[in-house]
Amino acid sequence: MARGKLTLRPASALAVATVLHTAPYIVTAQSVAPPECGFSVPADAMRYDFDSPKSLVGDFEIIRVSWQPSPPTVTRGGLHLQAPDSSSKAATAGKSHSPDLTGWYRDSTDWEGTFRATLQGPRLAIGPADPDAAADRYVVTAWSRRGFWGYWSRSYGIAVVVDKATNLVLPDPAGFFCALRVQKLHR
Repeated sequence: MARGKLTLRPASALAVATVLHTAPYIVTAQSVAPPECGFSVPADAMRYDFDSPKSLVGDFEIIRVSWQPSPPTVTRGGLHLQAPDSSSKAATAGKSHSPDLTGWYRDSTDWEGTFRATLQGPRLAIGPADPDAAADRYVVTAWSRRGFWGYWSRSYGIAVVVDKATNLVLPDPAGFFCALRVQKLHR
């Protein structure tokens, strides 16, 4: 390839300068969040406190927006929460804390798999009963009659995820979420 002098006419120089000074579009968690689940909580939302769990009984569409690892993603699923039944209470007998609410979760991309959901105070755990298995941990920070909001992270239990190209351990997925009240979900 021959080297030569770059000569620009005034019109093309302006085009090159415009392209070089235009900021690149950066994909962020806020830019991929659907309108119904923005980064900020709605104005009618209240701070979540110890009296709030009974207000969260029902069915919800849970929308999760990741902010790490990159690129951000959005996932959806169905969440059902109810007061613990006698079998749930028996399973936690003798333990220091029994759940405020129990239920189930199904990811919208895999309606075959149903996962256990338990809410204790502001902490919602979704995943298998095995504490060493991967599970999603949610912290509820706000709620209203329309739903609840907060942040989440995934725990891989005793496992880690390694990038094959760099051999670096990747950060656990994390982000923010909203759970919007819906009509009854079918199990």
